[in-house]
Amino acid sequence: MCKTEFSHNFQPGSITKSESEIQLNINFRLEWEGAIRNGSTCLRTLEEEKTCLLRDLALKYFHNLNDFAPKLVQSVETLDEPLKNCSVDQDMHSIVGIRRHVGAEQLLPDFYAEDMTNLMNKDRRLEVIQISTK
Repeated sequence: MCKTEFSHNFQPGSITKSESEIQLNINFRLEWEGAIRNGSTCLRTLEEEKTCLLRDLALKYFHNLNDFAPKLVQSVETLDEPLKNCSVDQDMHSIVGIRRHVGAEQLLPDFYAEDMTNLMNKDRRLEVIQISTK
């Protein structure tokens, strides 16, 4: 058996870094860890703020629904009877009957004369208002 010989003389002290390089690496490491910690803290703070804002928004939405739901139900209930009594066929027969008696005159809605933005002769406006109030 033969022994292997190294051409280099290995000495443990020859591979070490200088103390300034070690201190520089330690400082970089501490700086990096501090930056990670600060970033983590900022992200956690932002997440807390976002969660608080979402909670406040959900509470406002809940209170609005809580306040408006009874009013909405009441409004729906007031529409129930008129919608049940509505008959398109009867309304169309009434309109046909009115047009038969009126002839070729233009039919205006009842409120047309009351709306001052509509262009209409002043005498005609007064006449229509008097007829509609009878």
